[in-house]
Amino acid sequence: MNDREYAKQKKRIQALIERWVKPIGLGYWTINFEYSRERLGEAHVAEYDTLARTTSSWEYRHGLISFSMPNVMEIDDEELERAFVHELMHIFLNEMRDWTTDNNHEERVASELTSAMLWVRGVE
Repeated sequence: MNDREYAKQKKRIQALIERWVKPIGLGYWTINFEYSRERLGEAHVAEYDTLARTTSSWEYRHGLISFSMPNVMEIDDEELERAFVHELMHIFLNEMRDWTTDNNHEERVASELTSAMLWVRGVE
């Protein structure tokens, strides 16, 4: 990925930051965004590469969303928006995660909330 492609993909994500973060109530959080030129590793579903990964320190209202820019480049705007909103939902849900088991329930709830958010905004 050359610098021009990287900048183009980063601009797509930055537009989503403006569109979603504050309007859904995360404006009081400190959310950092990382843009990796490398792939992020294995995904939860074997046939997909990891597009983004979210971690949070919910007790301090800090979050980090890391994007695999090669993967971002491979998807259209609609799929990127869905993935972006999904990662934001993990920020809300992370404090309820049971670290002794898998996070399948969190993934499903994040997906359901994503669909609801997109529907309310008229994206779905």
